[in-house]
Amino acid sequence: MNMDLTGRVAVVTGAGLGLGREISKRLAQNGAKIIANDVMEENVKETVAR
Repeated sequence: MNMDLTGRVAVVTGAGLGLGREISKRLAQNGAKIIANDVMEENVKETVAR
């Protein structure tokens, strides 16, 4: 599903792996700015890099 999220901010917990990473990616692809959070800092850095 595509929707315009330009100008929106999403907070995603568990963004380091799996479902949280995929949700972050999809939201960003649709224009949202993401605040990514996870207990594993390295995993979040990889999510942000993607």
